[in-house]
Amino acid sequence: MKPWLSVGVILGVVWSTSSFFPESGAPLVTDLGPQAPEVSQDPYDPAGRSFTFCRVRYRQVRREPMGQGWRTDYPDADRNLMLRLSQLTTTPIRRTTHNEPDHIIISLSDDELFGCPFIFMSDVGTVA
Repeated sequence: MKPWLSVGVILGVVWSTSSFFPESGAPLVTDLGPQAPEVSQDPYDPAGRSFTFCRVRYRQVRREPMGQGWRTDYPDADRNLMLRLSQLTTTPIRRTTHNEPDHIIISLSDDELFGCPFIFMSDVGTVA
């Protein structure tokens, strides 16, 4: 292998891994990421008949390789779970005004948490 190519490969590896890991000694504190979409209604189903998927949003204190914090697979996983639940069971699910599978983004400090029958957290090893 040519020396310049070796140097380029080494620099590329060092640069790419440094973007995954914070500098030592200083914890990484990130914002909560993109704002959650407006929900069509509160999580409480007045009739008590539909399943609501609630994803917990949190602040990260460190990064993990390939981790995205609370946003991992968001919003595709949320929609897919609701869609498959409605297709494979007789469980009615929460839907938007356009009859699409709906979900909620909440924080653990939100009062709406108590209206969620199911909460989901991803990459919880990075929670602040």
